[in-house]
Amino acid sequence: MAENTGPSQERPSLPRVIDEHVESQRLDAIVRENPEPQALAEAIAEERPSDVADVLEDRPDSAVEVVAELGVDDAAEVLSHMELSLAAGVLEELIDADLIREAADLLEGMEPDDAADLLNELQPADRNRIFVAMDAAVARRLRTLCAYDEDTAGGIMNPDALALEAGLSVRHSVEKIRTWETSEHVTHLPLVDGEQRLLGMLPLRRLLLAPPESLVDGLIDETYESLPVELDQESVAAAFDRHDYVLMPVVDNLDRLLGIITVDDVIDIIREEATEDAQKQVGAGGYEAVWSTAIEKYRGRTPWLMVSVLSLIPALGVVALFEDTIERVAVLAVLMPLAAAITGNAGHQALAVTLRGITLNEMRRVRIGKLLRRELVVGLSSGLSLGVLVVVLLAVLGWLAPGVLMGQDNWKLGSILGLSMTVSLSIGTIAGVSIPLLMRRLGFDPAQSSAIFLIMITDAIGLLSFLGFAALGLKWLQGVGA
Repeated sequence: MAENTGPSQERPSLPRVIDEHVESQRLDAIVRENPEPQALAEAIAEERPSDVADVLEDRPDSAVEVVAELGVDDAAEVLSHMELSLAAGVLEELIDADLIREAADLLEGMEPDDAADLLNELQPADRNRIFVAMDAAVARRLRTLCAYDEDTAGGIMNPDALALEAGLSVRHSVEKIRTWETSEHVTHLPLVDGEQRLLGMLPLRRLLLAPPESLVDGLIDETYESLPVELDQESVAAAFDRHDYVLMPVVDNLDRLLGIITVDDVIDIIREEATEDAQKQVGAGGYEAVWSTAIEKYRGRTPWLMVSVLSLIPALGVVALFEDTIERVAVLAVLMPLAAAITGNAGHQALAVTLRGITLNEMRRVRIGKLLRRELVVGLSSGLSLGVLVVVLLAVLGWLAPGVLMGQDNWKLGSILGLSMTVSLSIGTIAGVSIPLLMRRLGFDPAQSSAIFLIMITDAIGLLSFLGFAALGLKWLQGVGA
């Protein structure tokens, strides 16, 4: 029987996604086996640019030498996948070595939006030296991009947008498309008039199915929305999410096409905003990364640590106010951290949900009243449930260890704590919702400012409710404990 050597046996299989941990171990093994930059460059030359970028991020000291061994196009692609601060470090080393032309070549080989992001990381003097060494047309385009705020549509867009002019036939449009070179994944093409004003977006599917001699003007989607060049990046991401777009055109105030933004750029925005908000909530600098310098970390964190110290003043005032009560029933001091911590936890739960709602644009004004009532119910229910739990736990503790706290009368102490939790958790959840909404209304960043004020309120309320109820029941506690 003849051996089957048809195409099905010869066709190579598509690469499969590999477990990230396994892939990391494989790359680490390559690095260990090739400690010299030249050998490492040869070993990783066939790897994906994103994997090469990971390798260089772990070896920043030899990144320049490895990049020098790669071809310009490969090196440019690798730099575009590296974290900005580390990629900028590679360029700065080239500049310091007076290899300005080499640095310019790398930037010219990158997508314009990626190159502009990287240029904005450099010092103005170094940036200008690179512009001088670049091709004049490329330099002019990148200068324009660098002039936009990096957190706006203009700072994110790729100006090399493929656009068709009105009046072309389908046949000529397809022929024109075949001559273009782009790395963007395009599903629609902008249609512009003679003055580059955007008329609409042309779905490629309609173009391919239309009669060859028909005009493209009748194929456009006129409902497709565009992005103003000054629109902030959070609103850009929200527009993509709302309409499920894969790409969107960017226009100026005269509706002239300036560029496009694709969904891969939006994924970067979402990741950046998520990490920035998470870091801000704990008082770290929004743009701080694990490889940021010690000075950058100090500048990002220390001011908020100072604010945190000031935010503890109300809680210290509450403790001072009830100093006599604490002196008479010293065991109250043991439970004070619990009272403050539980209130803070409840507040931060509500805060996290509210910040998510703000980010996803779910916080409509008509919904706020219902949300506050719902959170109040949750706070009361949680407080009652925890109160019962605390009473039971302290009662069992008193029965098992009569010498701990107030002994067999611990349940009375638990009752005071449980009652205070019911009040403080209700206030804490309301504060967790109200503070970010108020901060947004006043024009502050809810992610960064809310957590500080919430800690101040929940610590003070937790201690005030606990020590306040203890003061009201002081004679009762002392009589029982006698």
